[in-house]
Amino acid sequence: MDCRQLVYLARQVQIGLGREAGRASHALAVAQPLDGEYEAQLKREYPQLQRYPLDLPAYQKGAQGSGGAQLWIIDPHSNLVLRYDARVKGKDLLNDLRHLLKLSNIG
Repeated sequence: MDCRQLVYLARQVQIGLGREAGRASHALAVAQPLDGEYEAQLKREYPQLQRYPLDLPAYQKGAQGSGGAQLWIIDPHSNLVLRYDARVKGKDLLNDLRHLLKLSNIG
């Protein structure tokens, strides 16, 4: 359930970026196949959501012990910039991302 919340939140935050939305995109990385119902929902509601296979051992190492669903902000050079767990509030994430984009010369 946390993963689904973060997928939804990522899209809402991108919409919330307004004119800066083109500087951000969101994707989903999963280690196991999604259930058919959720897969159909993603295709219907998030047609441009890119999906990537998740290397579970590498993720668990990078997730710093939580192992749960996380939302990662990655820059265009593939550097991890920010990391959030499922408890993040959308407004806080949006404010952080706006600040980051304001300071960034890339992306």
